[in-house]
Amino acid sequence: MSVFSTSLRFLLAAALTVASLPAYAQDTDDRAYELATEGAKLFGAGDYREAARRFEEAYSLLKDSVLLKNQIVSLYKAGDCGNALDLAYQYDISYRDAPPTDREDVRKVRVDCNLSAAGTALEYGKLDVADESLQRAKSIGFQGEEEKRYTDLSAQLTSKRQPKTIEPVEVEDPNSWRPIVGWSLSGVGLAVVGITAGLQYSDYQRGVELGCATKVCTTERAEYDDLKDNGTTYAIGYGIGGAMLAGGAGLLIYHYMVDTDEEAVVIAPTLGSSAVGASLQFKF
Repeated sequence: MSVFSTSLRFLLAAALTVASLPAYAQDTDDRAYELATEGAKLFGAGDYREAARRFEEAYSLLKDSVLLKNQIVSLYKAGDCGNALDLAYQYDISYRDAPPTDREDVRKVRVDCNLSAAGTALEYGKLDVADESLQRAKSIGFQGEEEKRYTDLSAQLTSKRQPKTIEPVEVEDPNSWRPIVGWSLSGVGLAVVGITAGLQYSDYQRGVELGCATKVCTTERAEYDDLKDNGTTYAIGYGIGGAMLAGGAGLLIYHYMVDTDEEAVVIAPTLGSSAVGASLQFKF
């Protein structure tokens, strides 16, 4: 075989290879179109997860911004905000000249996913995570009701970050009966002494009025003798009242001045740990 014929064969092989490239590209485009069509049908039927797989496979064959956008929206509708956000950031970097309507769809996905993540983080008490998600959403920009939603979530975050005053729970002092009994005894004892003194003074005045101590009494003698005999009654009254007054006063002195080491037990509420973990759930 001559060098010419060998070279000709190489040239013919190269020509065939070049000629086959457009046909291969056409087959790839056709397959991407088929997958995209299947994805659109699945999306319309509500099978968003499977639709996302079709658009992903189509995009792997044909790098078209519409296919990537459709995959992002399908993942978002399926509730997979994590992967939807990852692809959305890639979309914003790679397709800055994409159609405005497509870019707006991707923007909505980014904002809604970040706001939803912030709401879930607030629900589980993860305030730092909520703050980061809110800041990301704000950096993207809002349209329509999105700003009000952001404002409401920010207000919730501010409210949860404010320190809460925990009131201690004071347990009743087991010796709280002492002041009650002490003051009661003192009061009753003082009343008994007062009443006894009043009666004694009244009887004394009556005795002076009768005057049997300085003159001879006839009809008044019996009453006068009775008044003199009441001395034992006064003594008993003073004794009982004085004992009660002394006992009450002693109990009060012991409680307030002697037994000062015991303090009311204070139990502070224990803050339990918040539930850990978050899951994103979306309603469409």
